[in-house]
Amino acid sequence: MVPLSKVQDLIVKHSKLEKELSSQEIDKKSFAEKSKEYSDLSDIIKEAISYF
Repeated sequence: MVPLSKVQDLIVKHSKLEKELSSQEIDKKSFAEKSKEYSDLSDIIKEAISYF
């Protein structure tokens, strides 16, 4: 079983990425990288939320 602190860290990271992606100040390269990471985390987050 995954420790709850790890699950919480992933949820926080996902939320942070979401805020960064909605920022007007992000450059195209960073946007592409963060968008991929956000997408990868989205499926994990759906499962992680079920822990809470």
